[in-house]
Amino acid sequence: ADDTATLVYSIVINVCNVTGTHNSGAGAYGLMYWYSGAVAPSCHVRNQDKSITEQLKLGIRYFDFDLAHVDESSGDWWEEGIVLVHCNGVLGCAYSRSLRRALREVEAFLGDPRTLR
Repeated sequence: ADDTATLVYSIVINVCNVTGTHNSGAGAYGLMYWYSGAVAPSCHVRNQDKSITEQLKLGIRYFDFDLAHVDESSGDWWEEGIVLVHCNGVLGCAYSRSLRRALREVEAFLGDPRTLR
């Protein structure tokens, strides 16, 4: 174990590759929605079709989350607070689910001893 720690701590950042996904939460939970609650067209707003847990199991270790703050919950679409979004200059922002939910998945993954093998 000490040899592994020594090796890890000796690696400098400019020689590391970290696998990541762009707009990691955009589509990770299925459909995305406009602020009105209408379904946003997947072809314009979804970058991912895997949940955060599935992305972690595939080896993703860097998540690029676009975020927005929503002042109130909106039905089944999102919780009040910080939510995952995908915005563009033409169509506006499409909303996914809460950042809290995504971080819970990361926490559960890291807490599972099988993931550290």
